[in-house]
Amino acid sequence: MTMTELDGIIDTYLSRLDTALAPLSTSRRAQIVTEIAEHINEGRANLPTQSETEIRGLLERIGSPNDIAESAIADEVAPLGRRGTRRPLVATVAIVLAIVLVAGDLVAYWAESGSSTPSMPNVIGLQVKAAQRSLIAAGIAHWSLTSESSLEPAGIVFLTNAKVGATVKPGQSVNLVISSGPSAVPELVGLTQDEAAHRLRVLGLRLAIVREVGPHTAATVIGEQPGVGTRLEKQSWVQIAVSSATRPTPGTPPQVLLMPAKFAIAELRSFGFSVGVRYTTTPLHGLGRR
Repeated sequence: MTMTELDGIIDTYLSRLDTALAPLSTSRRAQIVTEIAEHINEGRANLPTQSETEIRGLLERIGSPNDIAESAIADEVAPLGRRGTRRPLVATVAIVLAIVLVAGDLVAYWAESGSSTPSMPNVIGLQVKAAQRSLIAAGIAHWSLTSESSLEPAGIVFLTNAKVGATVKPGQSVNLVISSGPSAVPELVGLTQDEAAHRLRVLGLRLAIVREVGPHTAATVIGEQPGVGTRLEKQSWVQIAVSSATRPTPGTPPQVLLMPAKFAIAELRSFGFSVGVRYTTTPLHGLGRR
């Protein structure tokens, strides 16, 4: 199938979802469809091939439009006292689906196996479903799934609470931490420069800095762009404005190689340098990244 036809399969899926969400408000319906569309795009980027079989398999793993809509509608009408903090819909759909997919295999395994104490297999780097099957094959009956941002692609297990080879006692639950990929730009204003840099590195984002003289606490982040909540691909740049007690005196130029031009120019000027720009088509090799 052509890419246009594959896109059509996804468009049809999202259209069915929008129809199923009809009882909700227009804004909430659009929000949910957007969340699911982003999840599809992330999953599609990790498919081995762009084929009809792979695309339809991805949509099946996400869940049927009716099931997603039913869950969302039920959550909207739940009594206020029972809502609490709500897990993002996409994370809920993915986790519930993964558990359902392997439930039958787990029952079959325990029907055939004894009660020997299992050891923790190595599941780091596996997709969720593959990691769960490894646990089943090892004889581990209980696990939980949590999702956190990391440098790993979305859907990959990158951390567990049990070391490889460790004995897993009967009834003990193993927690699999699943990467959600890069997150939206976090709130950085008010943090120190080092704290902001660390938070961006954890999300797989790169940092550009401009100095601004003002009455704020020195070395504190007082501005950022793009804005909070902007979703970026890995290795994208985020520029922060850091307060400075005095106007910087030019010294050793900061590292700006591979940085977008507008960020590089702003950073150099904020450090007191005059900037001239020359464009080239010659590729640059062996340049480091901040």
